[in-house]
Order: sequence, then C-alpha cells, then structure tokens
Amino acid sequence: MRVSKSQRGSALLVSLVFLLLLTMIGISSIQDSILQERMAGNNRDREVAFQAAEAGLRTAERYLQGAVVGPFETNASGLFTAGSVSVPDWAMSSSTNWLALPADTLAGVDSQPQYIIEEVTQTGMFGLGADEPEESISFYRVTSRGYGASPDARVVLQSTYRR
Repeated sequence: MRVSKSQRGSALLVSLVFLLLLTMIGISSIQDSILQERMAGNNRDREVAFQAAEAGLRTAERYLQGAVVGPFETNASGLFTAGSVSVPDWAMSSSTNWLALPADTLAGVDSQPQYIIEEVTQTGMFGLGADEPEESISFYRVTSRGYGASPDARVVLQSTYRR
C-alpha cells in the first residue's frame, strides 16, 4: 500500500489537537471545582458567623429578662442609653465596650460573639382605673456581632426588646 506524501502525520496532528482540547476542558473543570469549593467554604463561614451573632442576641435578651437590668446611665460595659456619644460603632472591630460571651462558649469561631444593649426609651402607661398603678415599659436595642472561623466573616444582627 502506498501512502501519499501529503497525508503523512495527519493522524498525529488530529490526535494532538484533540488532546489539547481535552486538556483545556480538564483544566476548566478543575478551576470550576476549586471555585465552587471556595464558595461553599465562604458560605459555611458566614453561616457560622450568623449563628454566633444569634447566640449573642439570645444571651443579651436573657439578660434583659432578668429581674434587675442596668445601670444604663454609666454608658459602659455594653449598656448604653440611646443617643449617647459613647455607643460603640458596630462596624469597628476594635471597640472595647462590647460584652462578650465567655471563652469557649462557641467552638469553631475566630472570637466569641459580642453584644451591646441600648436603652432606647422608657414610657409610662396609665392604668384604666384610678386605683391602678402606672406601668413602666422600656424598649431596648440589642446589637450583636458574630464571627465565623475567620475574622473576615462577620455578621451583625439587631433586635428590639420590650420589657
């Protein structure tokens, strides 16, 4: 059988092009897999931070359910009056006036959740009858921040509590 000169090596060339295409598809699949893995890790980290912030809110609300609350006039130790200039900025991670949950409360977080409580307003409600005592109702703004496994994953939650 005779092979013409123009057909020499064409099978090799076609197989090399095919191999190059398969390699490019493989590399693209690997990059896609790596990206999905990073997204899943970031999503998990944010979910851990959200759960930590929720734990901070629950702790602060349990404190507010207690019999004695305050004093808010000192504007320290995580208890503040609304509109006070000393209320820490929740975006600043270096604020020292936040109350933190005890160490080792939550595992797998960069730092334990922190919270502040602001006394927003205190109102009096009059009784329906002349002999009924006046009831005092207080509203509190609770701000909690939680961290994930890395300090970059931070979630801030806020709730209003009526007592």
